[in-house]
Amino acid sequence: MSERSVRRVRRGYDAFNKGEVEGFLQGLDAGFEVVDRPENPDATTYHGVDAWRRAIDEMREDFADHRFDVEEVVDLGAHVLVVARQSARGRVSGVPVDSTIVHVWDIRDDQAVGMRAYSTREDALAAEGLAGG
Repeated sequence: MSERSVRRVRRGYDAFNKGEVEGFLQGLDAGFEVVDRPENPDATTYHGVDAWRRAIDEMREDFADHRFDVEEVVDLGAHVLVVARQSARGRVSGVPVDSTIVHVWDIRDDQAVGMRAYSTREDALAAEGLAGG
């Protein structure tokens, strides 16, 4: 893993927060796979960039002001761990969302090939079999 990969991941979050979905998707492998938090009752795995694009579009339809404020980025060799504050507001309900989310990115040959979501840093490290981080 390299500082270049860490910068790429950070740029993706910046693009997402600006509403630039294509910028967020840039650098993803065509077979990119996203795995939702295990404890989410509606947990889904998204296979491919197009499926992830549709999921993002649905999130943007359901939530206003959806953003990920990155608090920590850790280079873990074959992975990049991101701890972020996720915030949004339900478009219909107006109910605010404010929680920590942890993403573990897999990057190979300068492209993101996968990302898994967790609720805590500890959950992510344990599930990924990573010590300390």
